[in-house]
Amino acid sequence: MLAMNTKLWQIEIANLTKKYGKRVILKNLSLTITSDKINLLRGHNGLGKSTLLQCLAGLIKYQGLVTTNFSELAYCPERFILPEYILVRDLFTLIPLNQTLVSGLLTRFKVDPRLRMKALSKGMHQKILLTLTLAREVDAYLFDEPLNGLDDEAIQVFVDAINNLYLQGKMIIIATHNPSCFQSLNIKTIMLGDYL
Repeated sequence: MLAMNTKLWQIEIANLTKKYGKRVILKNLSLTITSDKINLLRGHNGLGKSTLLQCLAGLIKYQGLVTTNFSELAYCPERFILPEYILVRDLFTLIPLNQTLVSGLLTRFKVDPRLRMKALSKGMHQKILLTLTLAREVDAYLFDEPLNGLDDEAIQVFVDAINNLYLQGKMIIIATHNPSCFQSLNIKTIMLGDYL
């Protein structure tokens, strides 16, 4: 059950088109996404899931219209190069984050904050990237294939964190090829191909 008096967050997408040169990735996409469920964005590789999330995050230019009733969102890309020589704990001081959430997530993810980033595995890097996103205090969260490199225990930590955000009334959009990991949650599946 959502928190009492929670505002319903919404993204309205109208005739969104994105091209790279002559290659059309998204064409005249119109879709409404709301925060009443956790939104799983599905579709085969190359369909435009990552591109859509980048458009919604304001990272790339597009044609069409995207309107929201919130002002800030957090975006977790599928891949991101983090600075190698910084200590994990120092990385989390560079941007405004809920430090209580950071500490709790690092503990549950079993990440030692005293390590340097270059000493971490791919899975540990993914946990850092997820923590950087989950510890932001915003109204909407976008995740692009967040389960890459995670073991079963870490997946459960992420799923629990997502559910907590949802129960607080936050908007969640997750592009994923692993929908079964989220089956215990209140989800809505958006098959991107149905809208193109």
